[in-house]
Amino acid sequence: LCVCFAFAQQVCLAADDRAFAQLLDDGINAIRQKQWQRAEQLLDKSLVEAEKFGKNDRRVGESLVNLGVVYAQRKDWAKTIVVSKRALDIDIKVHGERHADVAYDYHQLGSYLDISGKHTEATTYLKRALDMRQTLPEVTPTLVGITAENLGENMMTLKRPAEAESLY
Repeated sequence: LCVCFAFAQQVCLAADDRAFAQLLDDGINAIRQKQWQRAEQLLDKSLVEAEKFGKNDRRVGESLVNLGVVYAQRKDWAKTIVVSKRALDIDIKVHGERHADVAYDYHQLGSYLDISGKHTEATTYLKRALDMRQTLPEVTPTLVGITAENLGENMMTLKRPAEAESLY
């Protein structure tokens, strides 16, 4: 009986994972199709499914990163920044400090902060993202360039043209 119960728990867990994955995939596809309201609804549901695995599970971070994209499209910077910070915290716990997903989170959060007018705070995140992206072997040169360009724009906004020029 105990073996059957344990097996049933694993089957239920797998079913939840499939439900999460489908909702996340559908949400990402809605983003690609610029169906923002549908994307938000699907990603909210994916977050509910993800949180069944624990508040700091990698699936929670995946849902939050994509919700950040939706909120950014709406220019709801307060929500964008909150979910992006939470996603970063989770990804650091899951992957450690030096991982491509963590570098992505730093880049996104820094970019969102910069766009929202929090330029000084953005600098910290963008510099960290650039450092990571320059040294992680799995990160493409294109992504390094995008982060360098965003940091350069940030430096120009902060009236630090010499630093911006070195990034361009």
